Amino acid sequence: MDAVRKSSIGECPDPLLSKGSKHTPPSIVIQIEPKTFSQMKLPYSILLTTLLYCGEFVSAAILMASYRRSDDQFWLLMTLFFMLMPAIVDQLTLIFVHRDMTSDKPMVLCMHLLLLGPLIRCLEALMTYCQVGSEEEPYVTITRKKRLHKDSAVEVEQEVGHSLRRLITHRNAFKRMAVIQAFLGSTPQLTLQLYISVVEQYVPANRGLFALVQIDAFR
Repeated sequence: MDAVRKSSIGECPDPLLSKGSKHTPPSIVIQIEPKTFSQMKLPYSILLTTLLYCGEFVSAAILMASYRRSDDQFWLLMTLFFMLMPAIVDQLTLIFVHRDMTSDKPMVLCMHLLLLGPLIRCLEALMTYCQVGSEEEPYVTITRKKRLHKDSAVEVEQEVGHSLRRLITHRNAFKRMAVIQAFLGSTPQLTLQLYISVVEQYVPANRGLFALVQIDAFR
């Protein structure tokens, strides 16, 4: 019985461990590589979201002025409603993400009350971007990421400082703001202006420009 077992084991060698086999198991080497975020890309998404926010406000104001001159009170009120509703939700989103209700920032809160919160937040993000890497500061936390290559895996250790964490918070806040602005502001506003154009069978230049700004918000 033992002879049978030995012969069966000897007849089934592992193909990966045999000498003539071409397939060799990959060797995984773990290397810890310390790295700090000293170089960051310019926050283009924050700038683009702020420009779209201001563009929608200005184009909506021009369009409402034309409705007022033509004495279209209903269309004026509907355009005003779909402009103010997402703007207020945007201010609340930025305040909630940055947790400003528990901090002493009267200037920032005043700008949010005036619906100019994205402007001051964009300036803060640009100032924070200029401060990242300019001077050495203690890190807040350490993150580890594993990068896989063909035959090795490199574990990268990254130190996150105060300035970088603030910049990441700005990015996350503006991402949420862009989604809210697109679905609560641009979508109903564009639908309303297209409906007005179909009813009146006329598309003025200011309404066409306003529709283009709304379409750009989805990109």
